[in-house]
Amino acid sequence: MPSAGINGSISPSISQTVNHGATTSFSINPDIGYHVSNVTGTCNGSLSGNTFTTNPVTSNCTVNAVFALNAYTVSPFAVGDGSIAPPAPQTINHGSTTTFTVTPDEGYTSFVGGTCGGILNVTTYTTNTITGDCTVIANFGINMYLVNAPEGQHGTIAPYGEIFVNHGEILTFTLTPDDDYKISDVTGCDGTLTENVYTTDDITGSCEITVTFAKDSFPWTMFLPAIISVQQHY
Repeated sequence: MPSAGINGSISPSISQTVNHGATTSFSINPDIGYHVSNVTGTCNGSLSGNTFTTNPVTSNCTVNAVFALNAYTVSPFAVGDGSIAPPAPQTINHGSTTTFTVTPDEGYTSFVGGTCGGILNVTTYTTNTITGDCTVIANFGINMYLVNAPEGQHGTIAPYGEIFVNHGEILTFTLTPDDDYKISDVTGCDGTLTENVYTTDDITGSCEITVTFAKDSFPWTMFLPAIISVQQHY
């Protein structure tokens, strides 16, 4: 007599008449997401794939198919400057989801792919419903920022315009005032001015360089001929 537990079926499902010493076979069919866990009963026999074949039958006996939920391996990987936790493969039941914490290093951004599918919310990645072995791959890309260095009046800054830089880069700018002008002030990107070279701090966000050129109040070169003339007179 054949029977099946929940989450699957056995075919044929009605009692079979078998001659003494003969064998008979049954097709064991698990539902989606399940597998044949075991075939029990008094007939004894062997399972090959989804086919159960009894031993030679010598008396009335039973065949009972038992089914179990599938479990799959979800394998996480981290590529680049960051981490994923837990870092080890996870065993997840069919139809369930799982989560990973994805943490980029400072100055980097997370991008998560792989075959599991899912959604990244800040640092928490939640997979789609798991229906087979799959992967979660966390990639980390370096941040890029915009440094704006517009041209000032009465002088130049080089380089100038919109400049894209990677996180942590340092930029230097050469400031050249027009004739009879001087560098009055320069700010932005936490930089320092040495003579006419402005050097930023490590760039950790978008920022702007602002430079002001002012009229030189003491153009000493205007007085040089007079000074020389006086010296020659004496």
